[in-house]
Amino acid sequence: GTPPNADAAAAAPADEPDAGGEDEAEVPSATPEPTSDAVERYIRGGTFTRADFDRLRPLNPDMSLDDLARELAMHSQGFGSGRLITSAPTAPAAASAGATPGEAVNLGQRPELIAEVNALLDATIAAADQAGAQGDPLVLDRADIAEQISLRLATDPDQVIAVIDERGSVIGVGSYVISRDIFDPSQNGILYAKALLRFGPPGSNVARTLLDAMFEAAPRDIMRLRSLNTSLDAFYESLGGRRLLNPGGGALNVFEWRRPPSPPDEDVGPRGPDSMRTPNDGGTGPVRGANAPAPVVTTLAQAEAVLADRYGVSLSRTPSNDMAYWPEHSEAEMLEIVNAAIPMLDLIEARAPGALRGLTLTNRSPDYVNDPSYDTIITGMANERTGEVMLAAPSALARYNLASDPVIVFENTVLHEFTHALVSKAPDQARDFRLNLEPVGQIRGLSSSNATSGAVTREEMIARLYPGLDPADAETLFNDQYLVRIEPGEHAALEESGRDVPPAAAYDGTLNVYRRSPLRANEVLARIVSLRAGQPGEGLPEFGALTFLRWPLAEDPSATLSFNAQAALDVPPDNLRQLFDVFLDEAARRDGPVSQEGSTAYMTTPTSGGYRDDLSWISDGTLTAPLRVLDSGLPTNPTDMGIMQYVQGESFDSGRVQPSGRSGIRPVDTSRLTLDETVFPVGQPVTGDFIRSLTSVNGMPVEQLQASMYPDPEMTDLVYRSVTGFLPEGADLLSNWAEMNDRVLEQGVTSQQISAVMQYFVDMHSSVGDQTIIGFNGQRYTVELKHRWANFQQSPFRDGSSGKRDYEIRNVDTGESLFFSDLTLRMAENWSYWQKDTPYSVDPVEIIDFFGIEGRASGAR
Repeated sequence: GTPPNADAAAAAPADEPDAGGEDEAEVPSATPEPTSDAVERYIRGGTFTRADFDRLRPLNPDMSLDDLARELAMHSQGFGSGRLITSAPTAPAAASAGATPGEAVNLGQRPELIAEVNALLDATIAAADQAGAQGDPLVLDRADIAEQISLRLATDPDQVIAVIDERGSVIGVGSYVISRDIFDPSQNGILYAKALLRFGPPGSNVARTLLDAMFEAAPRDIMRLRSLNTSLDAFYESLGGRRLLNPGGGALNVFEWRRPPSPPDEDVGPRGPDSMRTPNDGGTGPVRGANAPAPVVTTLAQAEAVLADRYGVSLSRTPSNDMAYWPEHSEAEMLEIVNAAIPMLDLIEARAPGALRGLTLTNRSPDYVNDPSYDTIITGMANERTGEVMLAAPSALARYNLASDPVIVFENTVLHEFTHALVSKAPDQARDFRLNLEPVGQIRGLSSSNATSGAVTREEMIARLYPGLDPADAETLFNDQYLVRIEPGEHAALEESGRDVPPAAAYDGTLNVYRRSPLRANEVLARIVSLRAGQPGEGLPEFGALTFLRWPLAEDPSATLSFNAQAALDVPPDNLRQLFDVFLDEAARRDGPVSQEGSTAYMTTPTSGGYRDDLSWISDGTLTAPLRVLDSGLPTNPTDMGIMQYVQGESFDSGRVQPSGRSGIRPVDTSRLTLDETVFPVGQPVTGDFIRSLTSVNGMPVEQLQASMYPDPEMTDLVYRSVTGFLPEGADLLSNWAEMNDRVLEQGVTSQQISAVMQYFVDMHSSVGDQTIIGFNGQRYTVELKHRWANFQQSPFRDGSSGKRDYEIRNVDTGESLFFSDLTLRMAENWSYWQKDTPYSVDPVEIIDFFGIEGRASGAR
C-alpha cells in the first residue's frame, strides 16, 4: 500500500500552520460532511449512532472523518485520548457568569444575544468617548496610522497604506495594533480602536465592526487585551469569563478565556548578571531560580570539583576521538566557560536532579573553524552517544556580529548542547520524542505491576480501536499505526534486577500505546520554537532549552521565529511535554551514557558577518587574542573577570526576534502575501520554465547560489558548501535544475511525491532499524543506515534544512538497491532539486521505477 499521509505530506506547504485546537478552527458548517467507510462500519457495528456522529462532527472540525470515528469509538466505550470535544451547551444569556469553561457557543443563530452584545459594546464606546473628552481625543488619519504601525512593527509605511487602500478599512490591522499596545499606555485602548473605525465602510454597525476588529486577532493575542483595555473589563465580565472570537468571518463563537499557563515554580527572572551571584559575600542565593550556592571558580581544580560535586559532570582533557582533534581552550577560557555555564546547569539540575550525572564537559574549542564572513558560526558541539560537550567561550562569541545577544547565545548553547548530551543516557526516549508519538492508552498483561485503572488487554485495545473489523486485519493495522513501549517503571525494574529486557511486543507486563504521527517533532517545533528546531535532530535540544527556561513566550505570537530558541510562539504540545518528561526521568535514573559510540551534533547561530566594531564593554583580559594560552594569572578581583564584564547589564527580552532575510530563515509563506510571480513556492511543484525564469532563489542571486553549489575541496565554507558539491564545476544551475525537474513531471509525478515515499522509509527505519522487512506496493524492502557523518551538511538553498545520514534501501525480491542522503530528500521536497553528475546524484526516474510510484496530476505552476 501507499505510505500513511504520503499525499498530504506531498501537498502541504512547508510552513503551513499547525491544524487543530478550537482557537484556530474555522466556523463549522451546519451541514455535516459526507460520511466515510470507517464511520459506516462503526455505526453498523453498534459502536455509536449516526446521531452521535452528526452531533459531534461540528464540534471537532479539525479531525478527519476517520479520526473522529476512531476517537468516538474509544470514547463510547469509556476509553479516549482526550482529543474529542463532546459537548456544546446552548447559548447562555450574555450576562450569565456561570458558563461552563472551554465549550463553544454558536451565536450565529442567537440574534437576541448578538443584539445584547452590540448594546454592551455601544455602551463601552460611549463610556470611552466620555472619558476621552476630558483630554485630547485620539484622531488619526491614514498616514498617522501607517506611521504608528511602522514604528512598532518595523513595517514599511507604504505597505501599510496599500493595505488600507485595498481593503477600504484599517480594521484588520487595527485589531492587531491594539493587541500590541501601539498607543500611549496612559490612553484608553478603546479610543484607538474607535479612531480606526472611522475609516470603516459607511453605514456599518459600529458595535459589530468593533467586535470583528477586536477579535480578528489570534486568540493568544486576545488573552493580553484585558490588561491593555481596562474599559472592556465590564464587557468581558458580563460574558462570564468568556471571549468572543470571529475566526472565519462567519457566525460568532464564544470561547473560554484562558490565561497562558503559569510556570510551576517562581519566575526565572532576567537573564544576565542580576541573576548570577558575585562571589563577594560568599553566600547563597537565587541562581536563575535555583536556591543554591553560586561559586565562581578561579582554578581548573576548583572548576573540576564544582562540576563533579554539583552535577556529577566530569571536566575532561582527553575527549573521545570525535572531539580529540579540536584545539584546546586556554585555562582562562575554560574558567570563563564554567563560571558562565553554572547558572544554566543549575536550571537543568533543578528541573531533573541527577540528569547531568555522568556527562562530560571537554576542554576543546569549536571556535577555530569559525570565520567572521560566515553567515553562521559554531557555538557548541555535543556527542549524543558519549555525553560529551564542548562550548565556545563567551568572549569568543562576543567578537562576532551575532544576530542575537551573545549572552543569550551562550546560555542557550549550554542548555541546547547538554540536552543533546542527555540523549546518551536516554536514547530510546529521545527517539520517541523525535517521532512525535501521541499517547493513546495502556495495555495490561499478566505480569503488570504499574498498570493504571484504565489499562485494558491487548485484544480489548485493538477491538476498541478497530471495532467490527476482522481481528487479523485489525492486528495488522494496529501494528502499522501504533507503537507500544514497556511502561517506564517496569522497564527500570527489569534493568535494575539484572534481567534482560524483552522486546515490547513480547512483554507480558504493562505497555504504553502511542499513535504514530505523520509529523516529526522537529516539523511541529519549527513552527513555534525556532528555525533551528526544524532541522533533523534539533527539535529535542531546542525544546529542552526552552523547557529549562520555563518556556518563555514571545510578546508577539505572530513574530518571525529566531534561528535559535529564545522565546516560543505558543505553549508546548502536550504529547511532546509528556515525552520530554519521560526522557528526563530516564536520564536522571541512569548514572551515565548507555553507549560510547560517537555521534556529534553542532550548535550554530547566525551572524551579521565580520567582527563587532565596539568591543569596549569587554574587559582587556577577555580580548587577549587568540586566547589559546594563559598569559598571566587570573585577576585578583573575580568581578573583573572577562565573564563578569561580559554579562554586565544584559537582560532577557522575550520579545526579541531575528530580522527577516537572515540566512537560515525560511522563505515567507507565499499563500499569505501578494508577491512577484518569480518568488519560489517552497514545498510545491514547479515547471521547468518557471525554474529557467528565476533570477534569485530565497533572496540569493542565482549566480551566487550557483557558485556556492560547485565543489569546495579547499573547504572554504564548512557550513553551506560541500567538498563534493551539489553541482558539477562549470555546470549551469538553472539548466540542470530544470532538466531534472522536467524528467520527473514527464512521469506524471512530482518531486514532493517522490520525497514523501522516500521519507516514509526513513521514518520506518527510525522505528524498526536496519534489515527489517517493510512492505510497500506489493514488494518487500529493507533500509540500512550506511553512514552517519559527524557534522551536518546545510542545504545550499539556506532554508534551514540539513542532513548527515546516508541510506540504502534494498528490494528484497529483486535485489536492486537505492543509495541516497537525507539532504537529497529535503532539496527535492522544498525545491524540486535533484543533483546531476555529482557523487550524491540519484536519478528520480529510477526512484519512481524502484518503488512503483503511480503517476498523478502534478499541479506544477
